[in-house]
Amino acid sequence: MNLPTLFSTNTPVVQVFNETLLGVQVTLNVDASWTWDFGDGMTLTSTDPGGAYPITSLSHVYLVSGSYVVSLTTNWTGTFSMAGGPAAVIPGGPIPRASLPFPLEVHEAHSVLVTGTGIL
Repeated sequence: MNLPTLFSTNTPVVQVFNETLLGVQVTLNVDASWTWDFGDGMTLTSTDPGGAYPITSLSHVYLVSGSYVVSLTTNWTGTFSMAGGPAAVIPGGPIPRASLPFPLEVHEAHSVLVTGTGIL
């Protein structure tokens, strides 16, 4: 509580797919953004995938101890091209993909002053 809680996703930010569809070369360039619902009424949409400590770019501060359910939606946008032609935007806007929500227990942090560690 009152300390940043770090979040991350292992989904790549940009993906490129080269496939053949009905004999035609199709290239998809897709970009991800993420919408986090932290379970306390706060949400965040970001293009930053976050990461484990010491990466602190994606964090949230809980103000009250308790049980929360966090959910994440990956929003995909992008372009496609066929047979090496010009790129066109994939129609329909972002394509959302929701992950399974996960529980999170938030506890109050307490500082402890330690002396005599022998570290110079």
